[in-house]
Amino acid sequence: MYPPTQDGSRSPTPDLPGKSSRLLKPGSVEGQAGQQCCYNGVAGECRYMSLRFRLILFIALALLASLATAGGMASFRAAQSVEVELAAALDIGEHLVRNAAARSHDTAQTDAYLRQLVSVFADDRHVTAALFSPAGEKIVESAPAEVSTVSPRWFSRLIGVSLEPRKISVPFSPAHQGQGGLIVLEADAANEIGELWIRFRDDMAILLLFSAVTLFLVYLVIGHGLRPLRTFSAALHSIGSGDHTVSVQKTGPPELSALADSLNTMVVRLKSLEDKSRSLHEQIVTIQDEERADLARDLHDDIGPFLFAANIDAAALALAAEREGRLDILKQVRTIQDAVGHMQRHVRAILARLRPPSLTDVGLTQAVRNLAAFWLKRYPDISLRIEISPEMDGLGEMLEATAYRVIQESLSNALRHGKAEQIEVSIAAGRKDMVTVSVTDNGVGILLTNGSHGLGIKSMKERVTAAGGVLSVTRRQDKSGTTVTARLPLSPTPSLTCEKISA
Repeated sequence: MYPPTQDGSRSPTPDLPGKSSRLLKPGSVEGQAGQQCCYNGVAGECRYMSLRFRLILFIALALLASLATAGGMASFRAAQSVEVELAAALDIGEHLVRNAAARSHDTAQTDAYLRQLVSVFADDRHVTAALFSPAGEKIVESAPAEVSTVSPRWFSRLIGVSLEPRKISVPFSPAHQGQGGLIVLEADAANEIGELWIRFRDDMAILLLFSAVTLFLVYLVIGHGLRPLRTFSAALHSIGSGDHTVSVQKTGPPELSALADSLNTMVVRLKSLEDKSRSLHEQIVTIQDEERADLARDLHDDIGPFLFAANIDAAALALAAEREGRLDILKQVRTIQDAVGHMQRHVRAILARLRPPSLTDVGLTQAVRNLAAFWLKRYPDISLRIEISPEMDGLGEMLEATAYRVIQESLSNALRHGKAEQIEVSIAAGRKDMVTVSVTDNGVGILLTNGSHGLGIKSMKERVTAAGGVLSVTRRQDKSGTTVTARLPLSPTPSLTCEKISA
């Protein structure tokens, strides 16, 4: 079973000696990829509205509701005003007609007088008049005033003025045998509604312009107010990525200053805890190295001599059996010699893993080549490609040992557990004063087991963490094979040279 993976996406910025804390000023957008219009953990995918857009949308809805309420109240009051004005016009017209009818005489001129009375209402903006004969026939009616502004149908329905017509009995000439006619007065609200529509339209335009200007000003104010939050977001993103050198400038209102102070205090404490954790990891790695050295010494000093003595004794027995012609005993002794030889070779292989050649003597590049040659002797059919920067030697004892152990454990996992046929090893300078150690294989891939990690991966993680770096163990994009990546703090180095080792 291939050891399980350990997630790791971005490498944290290490706390190198002499590196000063970074100060994030308000308005900084560092580390905020994918947060322009909305926020989401997956790059290039938006699922949530930004706070700024939500506030603008809420205020816009509030303004629209206010406009709708103001428009409704204005239309209600306008309808009342139009109704009162038209009712007053009808009252005045009725009073005029009744007085004129009372002064009329039952003569042949009565009809002409009534026609003239109806013509008085010609071009009236509020009232129209019509004269009806005793038989109910319309004799004449006044021409309505021309409508200067035609309001939309929905606005006319919204005003909805409806007044009952006024019917006034008037005497006719004797030719009608004393029967009376009617003058009917009706309200005409078209001109009044047209004037109201002009005022309503202008008022709504002014209010809409005011709302637009208000939204724009609110947009600017909210953007200015939320700018420090973008700074805090960038700082938290950097802290989450492992950079504990961030410091937020204390500006703005007291609440934000207090938040910045709390954030800076948290960063200082995290930095202290990180230093303590790194110190503990260094102690663990040191203890592990000491245990490896003690075990190697015990194997070399205790087991080695006994195996050598057993091999000498077996050789003596073989010589005696051969002189006496005891072929059966000679065969068994030869078997014992083969077993002892196998154990000696196995012990030497264990010693090579426990105590590799001194990196200070041969250098990291040569040590990795020796390690590759070691595995190629045992797996001659694999293809092993190595890419190492020409100046990777001289990194320092701890970093070279860490890089070597990562490659050693990764090669062992890939060949013994992953059944890989192609392996690529690279050591190159990365960004932000980092060096990247990567081992990629095309084996069966890693296997997760209840989120637990194998001892080999745990050991690599401890070493990398002690060196101030981060370890990532992931499956390849094609789901076959594994990629082990260790990012360690280092100054930039030149480009790579390529070397391919095959069986």
